[in-house]
This record gives sequence, structure tokens and C-alpha cells, in this order.
Amino acid sequence: LTVNKQHVEYGDRSHNWRRIKLNQMTIEIERGELLASERMIREVLEASGWPVDARASSLVGAEEIFKDCRNRKSANCSKGTAKTENSKHYFLQEDRLAIAIALGYRGMCANLRGEMLDAIDDLKLATELLRSLDEQRAFSYFTRLFAWALREVGQQEEGMRQINLAIDAAQSTRQMDLVYRSDIMRAQWDWESPNAAENAKTAAARALNNALEYGVAAEMQRVRTEAAAALAKLKFRTGDNEVALQYTTEAMTIATRYNLKLRMMSVRVRLGEIMIHRGDPLTGRSLIMGAIKAANRAGFQRVVDAGQQALDRLSGAS
Repeated sequence: LTVNKQHVEYGDRSHNWRRIKLNQMTIEIERGELLASERMIREVLEASGWPVDARASSLVGAEEIFKDCRNRKSANCSKGTAKTENSKHYFLQEDRLAIAIALGYRGMCANLRGEMLDAIDDLKLATELLRSLDEQRAFSYFTRLFAWALREVGQQEEGMRQINLAIDAAQSTRQMDLVYRSDIMRAQWDWESPNAAENAKTAAARALNNALEYGVAAEMQRVRTEAAAALAKLKFRTGDNEVALQYTTEAMTIATRYNLKLRMMSVRVRLGEIMIHRGDPLTGRSLIMGAIKAANRAGFQRVVDAGQQALDRLSGAS
């Protein structure tokens, strides 16, 4: 940012500044700094001419959205911040892309906070805009999150449709890390389906192992962590606590090494549950309480809820 300010854009919040901010958002979210990321999101949306307080559900259709923004912006165009033509603001491709990605990250933050309706609102709009821009990687990335949010509110069929769209988009441009990350999610859903046949569960487990092998071979640490965590969950559900512990330890080691704090919190809950089932409730409870405390500080409500549910199960079993 300093180099950009001093030698490139000279303080103007233009394309390079927004690209830097969008990359910083990802880092801050993974570090558990949701407030810092949300501040950056607001800054990027404001710099791009987006009405930051408007919810996506109040606007219909990608072109209608930008038409609405254009009309808002034309009333207060300022030098250096708006392109004008006959006193009207128009959006460059870079403006649209920055808006779409920032909205996607805003939806991601809402998802992590457990604000599912806001998450769905923003992620639906973000994926619509990214599809209209033919940005296949970003479309796949945020469609995966959109699918997860839909499943969280009970829209299983639409969630599965969206995860398949995410995989198709990633495969179309050979974005294999995103293919495997979405496949991990789909495999978990297939395995957890109450009507899943044994061969479907076997195929789901194979998909998770394939994702883990890819993550190791390609040194894709997010894929590796997510696959190991998913396999730990699967083994825990089948009562194989020792293998579940091995996968959980692997996921925790990678998340700690690369400072993936959000992943560390969720894995710690799983580790606590495993320790409880291995006959060490004191250590297990301590791990879960630590995860809840860290998640509360970060605003990661989904981990808070998961941790509390684990403690409730422990209390019910005692």
C-alpha cells in the first residue's frame, strides 16, 4: 500500500489499491480478524461507487443494480473518483469485479458470524455479478460459500446444485484447488445424507482421500487441511477415534503452521470431542472451551455454536 501510494496511484483509491485491499481481506479473514476485513470491504465498496448500506435483496438483476448505482453516483460525482459521461457515472470492468468480490467477502463474513440470511443475500448477488463478468475462478470460490450457506438454512437441493456449479466452473479453467475444495464439501454432504447407500459413502470417502493426496502432492495447504478435517469428522462419526485423532492432528498442525486461525478453532472443537470419547473429558472440555473463547473474540459464531453443541452432548451423556 505504501509503495502504491507513493509511486503508483498517489493516494487515489483506484485499481491497484483495491486489488491490494481485496487480497488483504482474505488474509484478515483467515487470521480471524473479521472486523478488520469488514472495514476493508466497506472501503472498497465506497471507492467503487457501491451503496454500501443497501442490501442485495433490494436490487434486482446485475444490470439493474449497476443502473441504480450509476444514478446514485451521478448525483455526487467528484474529481478522481468517478468517470463521467453526460454527467452520469459508468462502471468499468474493474469496478464491477471489485464490487462483486467485496460483496462475496462480506457474505463470507456474515456466514462466519452466523448471519445466514445476510450471507445468502450477498453471496447470491456476488455470484450473479461474477457470472456476468465471466470470472470463473472467483465465481467458483464464492459459489462454494453460497452453497454452504444455503445448506445451513435447510435448502439442501439448491445447495447441492450450487456446489455442482462451483465444481463445473473450476474444472472449466483447471482451477484444481477449487475443484477439490468444493469436492470435499460435496463428499461430506453425500456421506451424511440419510438416504446414502453404502457405495455412495464409499465414493465420498474416496473423494476425501483423493483431495488429501492432491493437497499433499501439490502443497495446497488449505485443501490438505480441509480434507484432513473432513476425514477426521467421517472417522469420528463411524467411531474410529484413533484414526480420527490422526487426521485431526494433521489438520491442526497445518492450520497452526500457516496461521489459519479460523480453521484452528473448528479443528480444536473436533479434537476436544475426540479426547472426550477417548476417555479424557477434562482435556476435551478444555479444548472446546478454548475454541469457544477464541471464536467469541473473533466473532466466529459457527464455531461457538458447534462448541456449545459439543458441550451439551457431553453434559447429556454424563
